[in-house]
Amino acid sequence: MNEGDVRTFSSAPFLPVYRRYPLRIVRGEGAYVWDDRGRQYLDFTSGVAVLNLGHVPPSVRRALEEQLGRVWHVSNLFWNEPGERLAERLVALTFPGGVFFANSGAEAVEAALKLARRYAYFARGLREGEGEFVAFTRSFHGRTIGALSVTGRPVFHEGYTPLWSSVRFLPYNDLDALEEIVPERTYAVIVELVQGEGGVYPADPEWVRALLARVRSHGVPVIVDEVQTGVGRTGPLWAYEAYGFTPDILTSAKGLGSGFPVAAMVAREPFAEAFTPGSHGSTFGGGPLAATAALATLEVVADPAFLADSQRRADLFRRGLEEIAREDGRFLVRGRGWLLGLDFGRPVGEVVDRLREEESVLVLTAGESVVRVLPPLIAGEGEMDTFLTALRRVLRRLP
Repeated sequence: MNEGDVRTFSSAPFLPVYRRYPLRIVRGEGAYVWDDRGRQYLDFTSGVAVLNLGHVPPSVRRALEEQLGRVWHVSNLFWNEPGERLAERLVALTFPGGVFFANSGAEAVEAALKLARRYAYFARGLREGEGEFVAFTRSFHGRTIGALSVTGRPVFHEGYTPLWSSVRFLPYNDLDALEEIVPERTYAVIVELVQGEGGVYPADPEWVRALLARVRSHGVPVIVDEVQTGVGRTGPLWAYEAYGFTPDILTSAKGLGSGFPVAAMVAREPFAEAFTPGSHGSTFGGGPLAATAALATLEVVADPAFLADSQRRADLFRRGLEEIAREDGRFLVRGRGWLLGLDFGRPVGEVVDRLREEESVLVLTAGESVVRVLPPLIAGEGEMDTFLTALRRVLRRLP
């Protein structure tokens, strides 16, 4: 289906901010979805790394159904028991500190940036115009003005400038470039440990160690953006665990609620103290339904036995992809766990379209040249084999 067909696929009066695939999904279960014509697809997009337990996971559904009969919304002027339990659970699964709830990854990142800036102002004496954030090329942190300002992909900036000028972008995984950081005037460093939108690039462990050594002794907080990498997506519960350190500030969303909008920022002391009553807020953040979905999701994903089995299957899947890459010779495999990229070094739209239209398999892109493969963490060997077979067939038919 060409671009003209896509424009006329639906007459719904949406603003044209999405390049939607010509597919109307009406039902999902596990690793599969069905369109409005009854066609079944293997969904290896997971709602862009959201559906880590697949579509409509039974345990999350049961918890939400029970909560629906109690209370939906109370605002943050009152306490709500699911929100309290979720905050306690997140701290137990990360590090001692404080939690702020929002509804999306961009909001969680925005909260992290505001917290770091406020801490620098009150605790470190960095006044307006005296400091900067450090971020990295190819990064993606969200579409609010603050999150966009630390996103290292100029294509997303077009038409929105001037953004924040107090951001220093450095090349990702470049050891020498870290010397350009001036810790005394750095509000915070924000980093993805696997860049998802930017092409599925994992951080080099030596580079991460050097980055931490460069800033932490000066009291500069390190914000780890785990919006896409967290909740088991890259293997461990959080990507930072594989790198042997603990963030100062963590952002989480996407997979946290199994498709229900929920996001969290976790900050350790002393940075958490920078937020005081009235300094930030969210109308819906941490409401009873969202918190219930996240609690039920974490009940499954945070189980060490689940994570171990998930990693075993992810390793098996990667070996299958690497075998095809060796046979085909036109792409290489990058990533960690269930966040994988197939880099063809040229536009991959045809690969994505053929998988969808000819093989009933859904995948995404990460930039123009990378096919992004995001299976749910529950994907079994049958689903993996289906994908590998479909990929082989598509590659044989490609010019």
